[in-house]
Amino acid sequence: MNFGRKPPTGAEIAAAMRNNAFGTPSTYVAPPPLTPLQQAEREVERLKGTVEDQRVSLARIQERGHPMGVVVQIRESHVVVAVGQQFVEAQRPTNALPGGELEEGCTVRILQEGFQIVDVVRGFDFGTVHEVLRVLEDGLVEIAAQPAPRAIIAGRRHKVETGHRVVVDATMVAVQKNLGSKDNKKHAAKKATGVSWCDVIGQDAAVGAMKEAVEDHVTHAALYAEMGKRRSKGILLSGPPGIGKTLLMKAAATAVAALHGKTFCDEGFAYIKGPELANKWFGQSEENVRAIFSNAKEYFAKTGAPQLVAIDEAESILRSRARRDSANASVDVNIVQAFLAELDGLEDGGIFLVLATNRPEDLDPAIIRDGRLDTKIRMGRPSKGDVEKLALHYLAGSPTVADRELLAHELAEAVFSPHRVLGLAHGANKEREKLLFGHVASGALVAGIVEQAKQVAIRRLKDGKGARAIETADVDAAVEAKYVEALGGSHLDAADDLVRGKLVRFEPARDAAPKTSLIVAP
Repeated sequence: MNFGRKPPTGAEIAAAMRNNAFGTPSTYVAPPPLTPLQQAEREVERLKGTVEDQRVSLARIQERGHPMGVVVQIRESHVVVAVGQQFVEAQRPTNALPGGELEEGCTVRILQEGFQIVDVVRGFDFGTVHEVLRVLEDGLVEIAAQPAPRAIIAGRRHKVETGHRVVVDATMVAVQKNLGSKDNKKHAAKKATGVSWCDVIGQDAAVGAMKEAVEDHVTHAALYAEMGKRRSKGILLSGPPGIGKTLLMKAAATAVAALHGKTFCDEGFAYIKGPELANKWFGQSEENVRAIFSNAKEYFAKTGAPQLVAIDEAESILRSRARRDSANASVDVNIVQAFLAELDGLEDGGIFLVLATNRPEDLDPAIIRDGRLDTKIRMGRPSKGDVEKLALHYLAGSPTVADRELLAHELAEAVFSPHRVLGLAHGANKEREKLLFGHVASGALVAGIVEQAKQVAIRRLKDGKGARAIETADVDAAVEAKYVEALGGSHLDAADDLVRGKLVRFEPARDAAPKTSLIVAP
């Protein structure tokens, strides 16, 4: 600081510039040139300063937050970016970006001051999933969207084809990830079912009806033409659980393949469980229904043979639309409507549709009316003679002490023993009928009894007792074990059949787990 002294005048300043501090004339001496090393050091210092400035700038960006957008178009001097619901022009970066190469469809971070792109964001692959309807020019694709299809950017990184499923960003501008083709053939059998008509035991009437529905229009084509009769368009297969509905459908698939000169069912049999078609996402259940029929049409066009499509537990997705008491009533209605549309669009010969259910009364009437599912086959429970045949079949290949046929006969007698009571069925006409263990018999139950008998024999042999074969006592123990298991069930369907559909009340046996009667509304 210059306290107590006047500032110099302009003349004094000029004189000081002409003379040095010692009062002698000043002569200018140029500084020596910088050596290459000094020049490099100076450049390093300058670059350090630039880097520091960039670091501070990025730190400010991170503190302040910055928007992200999707690159729509790259031009010579600027880049068009979709940010939210707006399109902005950002400066095209001249240097390489930290996240990688800038390209159309990629996600970028933008500095709001001057709209500068500061980074490319990778791994930003979440969004909504859509199906590609067709590939357009200039790197665009058309996707299925609501309320109408939409054209978006595919990008060079994603090799998108028609039918692929793609993840689209939140702004519906570009593909973020390609999920590939949807596996619409996951239900189709890739090999022979290995089941023929003779494997369906104890269901002669049902086998005859199914053979007539799937074979006669081919084996007796002249008669069908003479009478002007068309083949069955669809089959409703109903009956209690475990009686062989799935087995019968597999045998039908084998027969259909053989009729058209095929030795195996390569994708000729599609088996679907009804609940597999239901999906919580809007429109996906209907899309699953359409995919089933689309695959069947594709198979017919490729092979000339109809695909047998079997839908088990059909009541779970094709419930009557009059019963709208469920939380998913609107979804149920949409599935039924989609199913009806596909049924009405079928051409003769392209598909054999079989719906299997334990509760046909729960199905929508429009589905099962004549003209759609015009063949109804009801599979009943096996008789004592049928149980004997089933036991003989399942005992084959296992050693038995007694004659195998005799052992099968004893198994059937034990199942239908009048002493194995499950409960008492009360009918509307005041009839009272004992529900026996044999009244709930099925192929699955007989198979379970035989497997249980084998296990009893193994346990016996582990203790070093008896013959190395299935004995009568093993079968009796197995039947008793399965009977005890059955005591805990309600068996309302079997009881209702026992009183010819007029069940009012079912009273379980005293040894059953429930201690109160099961009341059925009249």
